[in-house]
Amino acid sequence: MTSLDAYRLYSEARSAYAASTRTYAEARDKLRAAVTLDVKYAQAWALLGKLDARMAAPATFSGGSLSELRAETTEHNTGYRGVMDRLVETCRDRRAA
Repeated sequence: MTSLDAYRLYSEARSAYAASTRTYAEARDKLRAAVTLDVKYAQAWALLGKLDARMAAPATFSGGSLSELRAETTEHNTGYRGVMDRLVETCRDRRAA
């Protein structure tokens, strides 16, 4: 069961994602918060993956150089380490039970 707070964040993120490429960062932050609250929230993970792919795409990148694009993509990926660690722990706990 998904928590109400995680669902609220997911809904707000969907609206921000649909609004404009200028609100992608806001949507990403809300989705990261949603999956932190509920690591098993598949819809939030799916939209987060789609959003990150769009943000890393050169067509939506707002920086200048290729090195800036690489740096921003790396930042997106490293932001998930803690959340992914929690997801792996949850899976291990389920297998052990």
